[in-house]
Amino acid sequence: MIRVLVADESSLVRKTLTALLDTEDDIDTVGEVDTCAGVVDAAAAWRPHLVVLDLDLVDSTRTDAGSLAATLHRQDPPVRLLLLTTLGRPTSVLPVLSAKAGSMMLKNSPPRQMIDAIRRTAAGERVLCAELETTADRLRNSPLNELETAVLDRMACGCGLADAAAQLALSESEAQRHLLAALRKVGGRDAVEAGRMARANGWV
Repeated sequence: MIRVLVADESSLVRKTLTALLDTEDDIDTVGEVDTCAGVVDAAAAWRPHLVVLDLDLVDSTRTDAGSLAATLHRQDPPVRLLLLTTLGRPTSVLPVLSAKAGSMMLKNSPPRQMIDAIRRTAAGERVLCAELETTADRLRNSPLNELETAVLDRMACGCGLADAAAQLALSESEAQRHLLAALRKVGGRDAVEAGRMARANGWV
């Protein structure tokens, strides 16, 4: 029996996913949480094999998905992580790929694919849905590292240097250094032009 903990800020999403999983004979939903902070404590209390976690919940608290996955994996028994996202943007996928933080699926994936991903992740596989796999393939060819991608993405969308640095827990000088590195690698006269070029290649 695969024991699953569902973590999502939306009660509707949690209840819908729980109802879907409860139709499967080999899956048992042991609990639900609506905050990222509650995931580790709930996992320790309810001892799931797998946490299905909304990536937006991770982003809203600036939690590092890789660190959370490592913390869960250190529990006894180890807990695996399946992240759900509404977007297939590189800036969403890259931290998960870089940290090897577990599996990742789109929230609108067909139910059978979602259930299959849960079974495979619980068995130790790393699963990406087809759309995210395409994004991952583009990222593997990107000349940008994770922080260069994150800084360029934010500044190309109109974010100021100070705000971009704060969002990424960097100093302004560090953010500036990553931006300049991105501009050298991508080309372009400024962050907006470089961001447009990087998006055309599927890098941000």
